[in-house]
Amino acid sequence: MKQILLMIAVVALVGCGKEDDANTGVVKPNLPSPKAAPIVEKKNANALYRDWTHSYEEERPPNASGVVVQIFRPTASRQFPLSRFRMRYIFHENRDLQYLYLHPADAHHMKKGTWSWSQGNRTILWKNAEGETGSFEILQVTRDILKITPRKSP
Repeated sequence: MKQILLMIAVVALVGCGKEDDANTGVVKPNLPSPKAAPIVEKKNANALYRDWTHSYEEERPPNASGVVVQIFRPTASRQFPLSRFRMRYIFHENRDLQYLYLHPADAHHMKKGTWSWSQGNRTILWKNAEGETGSFEILQVTRDILKITPRKSP
């Protein structure tokens, strides 16, 4: 009985808090937090400048809101299992970008483009020579992992 009362008290205390004081535990994954510092600070920006390969075997299904978190690992960090297509991005410090293009006839090849920061270093916007664009939010970046969620093109 004491354990049940203790659990109820903990749940009640965790749920307490004002909507704007960041103690509610409510996550709104599609909206950047106005109080949040840039996700990629200068000290971590160098971690982005490398060759990343999609490690979809590590991913979980979309959450209840439909948010997909894609996991990328440094290309040279492991032997990835065989796959018909495995996305790759190469981010250069000079804002050049190379990425693996998913060709409809399986003639996948690397394309060149450029990239830029948006929304306080939380979002990457990219564009290739043909004018195609894309964007994604960076959820985490270290030397060993890049977690992103796709965004609609601007």
